Amino acid sequence: MGYNEGTYSVRLPCRWTLHRTEECRNSTKSFGYVGQIESYVGTYFSKEYVKKNILRMTDDEIEEIDNQIKDEEVVIWVLQKMMVCSLIMIQKKEINNGK
Repeated sequence: MGYNEGTYSVRLPCRWTLHRTEECRNSTKSFGYVGQIESYVGTYFSKEYVKKNILRMTDDEIEEIDNQIKDEEVVIWVLQKMMVCSLIMIQKKEINNGK
């Protein structure tokens, strides 16, 4: 143990790590900007403008995300309908049991 003059090494992060770190910083900044201008979207900025110019998404990424959002909306809609049907069935049982 101890310092041996002339023999030391410095471990530098690989290029990929530096690249991912920079990407994360840029993403964080972009989301911060979106949060700041959110109230202006639809008035001064279109959603497409924000996606392309602030979030720097490609057309393929935009399409993929939009499809995911639509799929999630369908799932939520189905779950809501199932909950309503379940509540109606529960109410009918309670009414029938009360007679």
